[in-house]
Amino acid sequence: MAYLWGRLRLGVQRLAEAGRLAEGWTVDEATDWVWAATQPGTWERLVVERGWSPDAFVERSVRSLFRELVTGTAAG
Repeated sequence: MAYLWGRLRLGVQRLAEAGRLAEGWTVDEATDWVWAATQPGTWERLVVERGWSPDAFVERSVRSLFRELVTGTAAG
């Protein structure tokens, strides 16, 4: 799980460097949020137990995280 967190952090760091990380988030906090939302247990609950399609899970997860973490246009 530490490897996954590290890989996710790279993406969040890029977002921050581009001036697109929403106000109020640090890189580490945003990474924690994405990491928590993408845990295998979340997938299991929604896809396996509740019958969501894998595509719906990915679409809704990405859309939700994007709305929470990404802002405006790149600075500069």
